[in-house]
Amino acid sequence: MASPSKALQIPWTRHAEIATDAGKARSQLDIYLAGQRTLDARNRAVIQQKNFLACICAALLVTNGIQAVENFHNSAKSHLIPYIVQTDQQGRIVNTEILKDRAIDENFSATKTITAELSSWVQDWRTVTADILSQKAIADRVFSMVADHSEASSFLLSWFRSHDPVDRAKNVHVEATVKNILPQSLNTYEVYWEERETNLTGQVAGVSHWRSVITLSINPPKNEADVHRNRFGLYVERLTDPQKESQ
Repeated sequence: MASPSKALQIPWTRHAEIATDAGKARSQLDIYLAGQRTLDARNRAVIQQKNFLACICAALLVTNGIQAVENFHNSAKSHLIPYIVQTDQQGRIVNTEILKDRAIDENFSATKTITAELSSWVQDWRTVTADILSQKAIADRVFSMVADHSEASSFLLSWFRSHDPVDRAKNVHVEATVKNILPQSLNTYEVYWEERETNLTGQVAGVSHWRSVITLSINPPKNEADVHRNRFGLYVERLTDPQKESQ
């Protein structure tokens, strides 16, 4: 007959083995779950990166598509290329020049066209007429050829305040005629003109002669509105105070 102590030891040994196996199983399960969580985290990171790259690609495709549509739309538009044509007295073309931005220290070659525009500008500037609407249109033409924020702009604003043509037209009318334009340096011209004053009855009240030095620059028109406002893009940058010449 077996001893009672040995009979009691057998179940406890089995329980210990079972507990050990269960601990190992739990440990292996924990290792598996930890690895699974790590793998899931890596997969989520990869998926997020792929989604991010997909969003970037989609944005680039949309941007390229918009740019392509805009390029096609612009290519279908007509492009404005202003240029000057210079002719001789017989009407034959002697020079053509595409207009481009030029500072006041760059020379112009189409001097005949430029002097013609400058002549018209001076005559508009000095004209005084009783027709208020015509006088307003003249003033608009004058300032359409004056560079913004330039010395000429400041000078003319002050000049028109002290020589208001509407007030002057109540007593006298002035017709200006340019007599000569002499180039002085790069894009700078000395302009000589005559002013004929008449009273309200049409009688000549006086004739005077004046001169001023004017400096120009070019800023070609960018659209149709600019062409109507200033067709050649010629702008007055500076001018000296007009000097009255002795008879």
